[in-house]
Amino acid sequence: MTLTGVRSSSMPRLVKPLAWLWSGLGFLFRFLLLAWATLALYWSDLPRAWLRLALALTFLAFGIYALWFKRTPKAYLLFAGLFFAVVALYHSIQPSFDRPWQTEVAVLPQAFRDGDRVLLKNFRNFDYRSTTDFTPHYESREVSLSDLTSLDFYISYWIPGPIAHTFVTFNFNNAPPVCISIEARREIGQGFDPLSSLFKQFGLIYVV
Repeated sequence: MTLTGVRSSSMPRLVKPLAWLWSGLGFLFRFLLLAWATLALYWSDLPRAWLRLALALTFLAFGIYALWFKRTPKAYLLFAGLFFAVVALYHSIQPSFDRPWQTEVAVLPQAFRDGDRVLLKNFRNFDYRSTTDFTPHYESREVSLSDLTSLDFYISYWIPGPIAHTFVTFNFNNAPPVCISIEARREIGQGFDPLSSLFKQFGLIYVV
């Protein structure tokens, strides 16, 4: 067999895995687009829960039809138009400070720097008796950046699995440590949901 014959006979063996890979990547891309837009509609700022659910299911059904069954340029263009409308709706969700916040996250901290000195206001120093029984207390603290000696990075797992919460603590040679945590700013009666938190359903707060 000639060299040309060997090359031509090996080509089909290479084409089929590449075709499978391309098909798999295409499926994954379409699936992620459809899943994101469906969930973004469901957790949008539209006023009624039943309306959000109906729109999300309708979009999901049309997306499956357009991307897996119809698969024509017109269907793709129509899906793209609806998808970008969902993106615009998602970006229209704006944060708000005027909400009935839970006590733990009701007060925003402030930091004022004057050269080497940093004044921290609304430093949270609650008196905890349990996770739900506590006395709120805020204070002001002043630290010097030149007195910073080390930083600690903590990871707290509150459930088994890859999800955790992180903290950064700044340690000083002449002052108590300052711990900073970025947390979900929840409203009264609002629980935490990791999935909906990906769709702007929670504000963020720096807790100091």
